[in-house]
Amino acid sequence: MSCAGDDILLCLIDMANKLRWREFAPSGEAFHVASYQLEDSFQLNLHTHNYAEVFWITQGEGFQIGRKERQALNTGSIAIVHPECVHRFGSETSMTLVNVAFSTSVYHSLCRVFDSVKLMQSNRLPEWKQVTKNALIELNRALNELVQSPKRSIYLWRFLTRLLCMLEQVDEELPPDAPAWLAKACRLIRDPQHASGGVPEFIRLAGRSPEHVSRFTRKWTGQTPRDIVQAARLENAAQALALTDTAVIEIAADAGFQNLGHFYKVFKSRYHCPPLAYRHAQKRLPAGIML
Repeated sequence: MSCAGDDILLCLIDMANKLRWREFAPSGEAFHVASYQLEDSFQLNLHTHNYAEVFWITQGEGFQIGRKERQALNTGSIAIVHPECVHRFGSETSMTLVNVAFSTSVYHSLCRVFDSVKLMQSNRLPEWKQVTKNALIELNRALNELVQSPKRSIYLWRFLTRLLCMLEQVDEELPPDAPAWLAKACRLIRDPQHASGGVPEFIRLAGRSPEHVSRFTRKWTGQTPRDIVQAARLENAAQALALTDTAVIEIAADAGFQNLGHFYKVFKSRYHCPPLAYRHAQKRLPAGIML
């Protein structure tokens, strides 16, 4: 085979090692777990496969290379790799990564449930997300349970469900290098007792001047302190609507909304229906089920 110019990469892709699921699970096992320690002298070769994978970095930093992309990876980076994705990993220093492989049938089932999986395409490298140190600890704990479990589908699904619920919450979290005081304020303001105090309470929790809090909140979240407080209040109101029979006007006041009309407006904007409709939808039982 002769290649020139931009065709060289395509030739390499055609020559990529094809890894097959039956080589990893010859006895019908539902998943395969592996860990790799990449050093400067050891790089994983370009390859593709007929199964899906979950990768995350437990230590160090490195990179992933695909058809036309190169992605930097570091501790806490995590992604689900599409079946037939062409890629390779490497590190110029040292990187430890963990891999959980599973069949395409499970992958396509995940696509029907989790939005974070639907966006992945076979012709592109996956979108890597960054989880916090605490999330990484929880993920490694879940992996330990998986490793000790029988290699049956039910245990794989338990692990993947925990993982994907974690990933769908990542976008709501601050980056790992965000100021600790800001992360603490964003976490505590979700408590109803704090959220009802509004922006002044958020600033108090942050322990910085209003100007400083406003500037750093915009920088790290893309939102204003008022946006964050309102989102917390709406979450608390939605929970009260779903779990109690308290009057809407009382729920709005308890959440910190003094203007009922404003509460209805912002609630409908967030949840796409009025408060009472939201309550009825949350409490509606499946057809045929009676209390």
